[in-house]
Amino acid sequence: MNQVVTKTQLADIVSGIGLSQVYVANDPSRMHISNYANTFDHPRFIVCLQGVRHHRFISDGKIQEVALQPGQALLVCPGCQLEMYYVEDATVLHINLCEHFSLFKYSTFEQAIHNSSQEKIYNFMAPVVIHVPNALLYPASLLLDYLKTPIVNAYPTMHLARLAECLLFHIQQLLLTTTATKSSKAKMTWLAICAYVDEHCQDPINRESVSETFRLNPNHVSRLFQQFSPIGFTRYLTNRRMEVARRMLVEHAEMHVSEIAAMSGFPNPKHFNKLFKQIYGTNPTGYRSLHA
Repeated sequence: MNQVVTKTQLADIVSGIGLSQVYVANDPSRMHISNYANTFDHPRFIVCLQGVRHHRFISDGKIQEVALQPGQALLVCPGCQLEMYYVEDATVLHINLCEHFSLFKYSTFEQAIHNSSQEKIYNFMAPVVIHVPNALLYPASLLLDYLKTPIVNAYPTMHLARLAECLLFHIQQLLLTTTATKSSKAKMTWLAICAYVDEHCQDPINRESVSETFRLNPNHVSRLFQQFSPIGFTRYLTNRRMEVARRMLVEHAEMHVSEIAAMSGFPNPKHFNKLFKQIYGTNPTGYRSLHA
């Protein structure tokens, strides 16, 4: 899957998916998973196609860990946390049930860091990103309503798998029939980039790495932000990282400021302190004291 995948090819991939089990992250509680867990505003459907994809999430008040195998899926309800805590080579279909869906290939490689130690890290490649604005809202809402019914606990695997397969069939039809104008494609590409940055802002990403992920020229990414956003890509990424740092300062009083800076995507503590004061009017320590 190293080549760009067309909409028709992706439709063929989707049509061949048979789901054996569907897991659900349905608990929006603030139970702490880890500092690297993400919270999504929109429902997300993740289907493993190849390899193994490891996730940690909260379901019915308990932290669950699953290793998604081919043919297994995970539905993440709005406001729920999700962490990818161990990565093996995998190909995964991501379906943001309100905006777009993407086919991602995750690969691992060894890289020497710090004291010449070997640590397994991961990167992402997106062979295809398909945007269907609002077209998934109706079947997604049915699926979410179903999750609130008592029958889910009684027959979770059978009913969820069948309902999810209906959703996949709907997606296949959208891939084969939906067209978009040049301007709407550009805006949805920008929205997809924003969603990607929101999810991965704590990782060592930049304009060039994001451009490579979406198979775009870096200058084109900059033009998309000039067209659709009052701020540029770098400022958008900085703001998202600062929001993560601000939340961690308040929620994790036991952590040192420099540790929070590093976990928020700022390896240089002095640079982090300077930017934080520019945005919030006080340094991180002062902000923490005000919100203790």
